[in-house]
Amino acid sequence: MGLDKLIEEPRFDKGRAGATPADDAELRAAVAHVIETKPFPQWAAELEAADVPFAEARQTQESLDDPQITHNGMLVTLEDPGVGPMEQMGVPVALSATPGRVQGPRPRAETDGDLGAPRAATAGAGGNEQAPPLDGVRILEITNLIAGPTAGRILADLGADVIKLEPPEGDMSRPIGRTYFYSVNFNKRSIAIDMRKPDAKRIVQAIAAKADALVANLRPKATERMGIGPAVNPRLIETHLTGYGATGPYSHRPGIDPLAQAMMGLSRAQGGKENPPVFPAQLAPTDYTTGAMGAFGTILALLERKRHGTVQRVDVNLLSGGIVLASEWFTRYRGRPERPLADKDQMGLTPSHRLFHVADGWVYVTADTPEHQAALWQVAGVDPSAYAADAGDAHPNETPFAHAVAKALAGRTCAALLDALAAHGVPAAPAMAGDSEIFLDDPHAEANAMVAVRTHPTAGQIRVAWNYVSLPGTRATAGRHTPLLGEHSQEVLREIGLAEAEVARLAADGTIVTER
Repeated sequence: MGLDKLIEEPRFDKGRAGATPADDAELRAAVAHVIETKPFPQWAAELEAADVPFAEARQTQESLDDPQITHNGMLVTLEDPGVGPMEQMGVPVALSATPGRVQGPRPRAETDGDLGAPRAATAGAGGNEQAPPLDGVRILEITNLIAGPTAGRILADLGADVIKLEPPEGDMSRPIGRTYFYSVNFNKRSIAIDMRKPDAKRIVQAIAAKADALVANLRPKATERMGIGPAVNPRLIETHLTGYGATGPYSHRPGIDPLAQAMMGLSRAQGGKENPPVFPAQLAPTDYTTGAMGAFGTILALLERKRHGTVQRVDVNLLSGGIVLASEWFTRYRGRPERPLADKDQMGLTPSHRLFHVADGWVYVTADTPEHQAALWQVAGVDPSAYAADAGDAHPNETPFAHAVAKALAGRTCAALLDALAAHGVPAAPAMAGDSEIFLDDPHAEANAMVAVRTHPTAGQIRVAWNYVSLPGTRATAGRHTPLLGEHSQEVLREIGLAEAEVARLAADGTIVTER
């Protein structure tokens, strides 16, 4: 990029960030200026050659013809009963031996049947709670950052013994101090192994030999190079989470959440029609979605193995996770409406489906039915009939009527507006700050056992979200504190049959690491 001399200045920390906000702004402006000098295709070729993560921020519909999405089988064509031929999302969780398939188009309205009443919860024998559904299942997790660890966290919370394999420096998010590390790695055990040591590969293979499933979000072929596979455990389910897929034109590229967001139109949709794309800081929607799909696929594969003895591989990726999130607009058919986007100020979609700035904060209202809309206009004291119905090309939130409603509500307090809307059954909620304590201190979260409190050896008391999946009649797992790096290294090696003397030798020569 020709910025070598600039980033050599100590104030830019070799290009990582500026020492002050002004320095940081200068660095960002310099990078943005260089990026503007070349078209995307040229940058794409150069960045791909340098193995630098990148993606084009495009609209969702532009992705329907993407070659990697086509390769992944994520675009299917069905004969919709209402609009005719429709292209839409395929199956985002790929099982190698028992692949899913889209069964057919949506049913006609007149043939929609009753799906049946939910089954009543049942307790275990004698009224006692049952063991968690994955009790006795062992998972070897080799992951970094968010998507892979999220899959492992869900499996651990459902009762699996998840052993997280880390290098001596730890999962990438551990040394760089990402606070989400405590949450997505809660309830696991950690073993740290230096793969450069001569005994390392043998030990990892021995752990894999005792596991029911592997969860990994490494580059393609990485676990094969480690010797993990059917040769050491013919019953091992392998779940792989990648950026774009295990094969295909983008499979070699490094993939991270913001890139999948950009490619699937999430960044453009978040920005709105008249604004540039927006990156929702501190959120990783495709990471968490893909992590959940990885856990789901692992459970499906374990169930299939138990039922029929089938051993297979599960593949999920961030790109498909983005398609799931954008699935409503990842479609192509005759008469498809234009996707509604927020106004320039990003308040929302319509005068009744938007944020309102009130005297002491913000409130989001979703009055989507005629009844709820009439109630909202009544609470605001604004008569829609007094305003012209034709607003021309203006966004619905930029019409005189919309401004009148917003102005009428601006003097209310959050509590007063929420009470008034609740009296009419209008869905609304305060727009809260992003601090985690707001959820962790919420009485509703406490009443539903959605928060776990544990003592961590170095961080002290930690509180994390808990009980993502609640099963009546089933006891929760113990909920281990987030492990120190290699906290269970020696414990795991003893479990797989290594003698005490060998465990001590491996600890002494640095093959295994245990943080104190």
